This record gives sequence, structure tokens and C-alpha cells, in this order.
Amino acid sequence: IEMHTDIIFGYPSETKREFYDYSKNNNLKMFDLIIYSPYSDRKGTLSYLSKDKLSQKEFDYRLNFMRKLCKKQTNCMIGSEIKK
Repeated sequence: IEMHTDIIFGYPSETKREFYDYSKNNNLKMFDLIIYSPYSDRKGTLSYLSKDKLSQKEFDYRLNFMRKLCKKQTNCMIGSEIKK
């Protein structure tokens, strides 16, 4: 049995503290695979209407941070970069 989880980062109103807390969470080591996916707008959702979206600069920083983190971990992937 394998355990996988998905985590969305860059969600509107996500604080830097929340971002760093889950990116460094040692409890995630229990998973065989962690897929981090960057937030993306979807029309018709509450988050789509949010005024608290991250700036593009901050979003890009978090995406690059997660890419570097995943290079150091064997059980990590970036959802938007998975080849089907």
C-alpha cells in the first residue's frame, strides 16, 4: 500500500508562514508521493472572486521554491509539471 497526497500552494490569502510551514512539514515524510500543485483560477469558484490573490512575483517565487524543494526529495513532484 502506498500513501499519496496533493497540496495546493499559492492559494489566495495563503500567508508566507502557512506556505513555509507546510513546505517544511516533517509529517509529510510519511507519504510515498507528494504532489504540490500551484493554485490556478477556476471560474465559478469562491477563490476566483478573491481579492487576496498573490502577486505574480510572489507566486513565481513560491513555485520556484517548491521546484527546488522537490529536487531534494525523492517523494515529491510539481503537479503542473507531471507528464501524462
